[in-house]
Amino acid sequence: ESMNFASAKDGYPSQEPTTTVKEYSFTVKSKYESAVIPLPCISYPSHSPDMQPMLYSCNVCPPSPTTYTYYLWVRHRESEDHRHAYGKAFILNNLTHFPDATFSPCRETLTCLSCSKCSNVFSKRWDLNLHYRRTHLKN
Repeated sequence: ESMNFASAKDGYPSQEPTTTVKEYSFTVKSKYESAVIPLPCISYPSHSPDMQPMLYSCNVCPPSPTTYTYYLWVRHRESEDHRHAYGKAFILNNLTHFPDATFSPCRETLTCLSCSKCSNVFSKRWDLNLHYRRTHLKN
């Protein structure tokens, strides 16, 4: 399948190069690799509805058992390492934004490695997060 981005009927010469969808997709993704991807605009709560402090688990940084309090999450989220990791995950997620944290007032919920939507169990948090983005966050 090919796409002609400029045609004579659009007022452009018809000699413009024809690019395949695959080549175009690669070109677009490669442009993002050197860019700083903005983080999604998400209003993360500091407390649950019953006023329990909210805890956070990062969905993009290398796996760690770390859970963050709200204030530590905000600091981590703005770190250079997190922003770089989000950019890589954004590209793996077909250039689609997604939540960069899971949050709950319950620490056990954040350390569980089973999918909350389909109950599949994973051995690594990265695999769980990748599964969730690819399966349950599709547009």
